[in-house]
Amino acid sequence: MHLSLIHLTLADAFGSHVDPNKSRNSEMRDFICRCRKVIEKVNKIKTLKVTLEKKLPTDFGYNMKLRNSPNHLLKCWGQICNALIEEGVHFPIATDCTLLMELRSIIHPIRFIQTIAQKPNELAVFQVYILLMEAFFGVLHEKHPRPSYDPTATSTLGQPSDEPDTSNPLDNLKPTYIKPAAELDPRTTSVRKMLQKAMM
Repeated sequence: MHLSLIHLTLADAFGSHVDPNKSRNSEMRDFICRCRKVIEKVNKIKTLKVTLEKKLPTDFGYNMKLRNSPNHLLKCWGQICNALIEEGVHFPIATDCTLLMELRSIIHPIRFIQTIAQKPNELAVFQVYILLMEAFFGVLHEKHPRPSYDPTATSTLGQPSDEPDTSNPLDNLKPTYIKPAAELDPRTTSVRKMLQKAMM
């Protein structure tokens, strides 16, 4: 039940309802859609894909398949931007890197709660309640500053490990910077408020 409710709160706040007409945050839905289209464009335009693939081993030391995820988009942001410029392709979200990082810093703790909620034991249920309270009074509080994590500066995030890690991956990283609530993008603030209201 917790898992379903958390999923619904995220769908409302990020406008990702299956039915576009029922989206409660059309502005955010449009932004996420534009982010996805950037990855799709890179993977569909052969010359653009080749240009990007030449940059990745130089900058990261290994080849990688560009996945359709905000984390990957952020991690390869500079390389994607340069590849698009070289190929003369428009980058519709060129000025939105900071917004994407802010949204990532909000969604990660909530996604972590979803992961814990999937565990079928009583201790997990107790932990979910604790994490929900922490999120409500912390990451989602309108006056709480938000740490931002730049994947280009935190390349160890998400790398495979021999031992399963049950902690929130962002908790083990030093934030790139801390931004006061008043300086957050209005769209980030809107998502934050919607999530907190839904959790209440």
